Amino acid sequence: MPKLEPLWALDPVFYLILQRYPILRFGARTESVGKNYDPDFEEKRETAEEESKAYRVELEQLPTVELKARIADARKREAEIIAASKKRLEDERFYNQPESTPDFKYWAKLSYWSLEEIVALSLGRDPKTVNWQSIGRFYSESEFVRRYEQHRTIVNRAKAMGQLWEQTIPNVAVAWARRMRIEIPDQLAAEIDALGIQVADWKSLFDQQQEAFSKLSASLAEEREKYLLAMNERSKFQEEYSAQANSTITGYQTLVESLKAKNKELSEALGRLQKDEADAGKRDIGVRERESLLKLVIGMAIGAYCFNPTMARNCATADIETDLATRGIPLDADTIRKYLNEGKALLHGEVTE
Repeated sequence: MPKLEPLWALDPVFYLILQRYPILRFGARTESVGKNYDPDFEEKRETAEEESKAYRVELEQLPTVELKARIADARKREAEIIAASKKRLEDERFYNQPESTPDFKYWAKLSYWSLEEIVALSLGRDPKTVNWQSIGRFYSESEFVRRYEQHRTIVNRAKAMGQLWEQTIPNVAVAWARRMRIEIPDQLAAEIDALGIQVADWKSLFDQQQEAFSKLSASLAEEREKYLLAMNERSKFQEEYSAQANSTITGYQTLVESLKAKNKELSEALGRLQKDEADAGKRDIGVRERESLLKLVIGMAIGAYCFNPTMARNCATADIETDLATRGIPLDADTIRKYLNEGKALLHGEVTE
């Protein structure tokens, strides 16, 4: 959301006019507004409007430096008025009235104070009327309430660390406040000092501390048990994880050994196949088988490619080479021509020249 500029920055002249004629802040009134109704309001407002016109002309003719100086003075006066208004409102609130002053003699005689009572008394207020529930709503407006909240935070944290308790003996609370350099009303401190320290008070303090120590010891023992239990669980988890990891590693090792054995078997089988293929390539086919194959080749060349055995050069050789290459079984022309010539020799006496 964009930040709104103040009036003195947006329209300095109009700002100064309103400072001199504050009645112009209000619109025209057509009917009564109760006990604060001013029958001369309209007349006063019209007079202010007429006078403000001449004042506007005066302001618009001022040099920039002079105009800025007047704005600074007006803002200063406005801030003083606002501060005075806030102070007057704060002074009128119930927690700053005489009836909010505590009866220090009464409070000094009580066997213990609550945490909220320690806060209120340290600020010179009666805890019966001045407490967080009754003044918390003024936090954003009152410096006193913000100071009360700070004291309240300090006291609550002191309680959390065992320096104060929900029920704290007055002289112990005062001693703690002095040690923390928190101001205590002189009259309250004097009333407590006048009563002295009773034996029963020290016994109560010892009992409270003893109880706190017992609770702390029990809490430490409970935390120790939780820690040992957590360590045992962690150790158990580590053992299970280690056993699982070892089992997994053993399984992988067995698998690797099995794959190695299979790889060895495949390598040996491949070697045998390669040897058999090499031996098969070395074996010559029989004479009759060879002649039959040559006759088959020459027959297909004559029938399918129009090979002419009586001609020295034939285009059939190139056609056969092309067809073989197209089908992915390439064979060079010299090899084709060699087997065609061998097949042609077998046609002696069978082909008329």
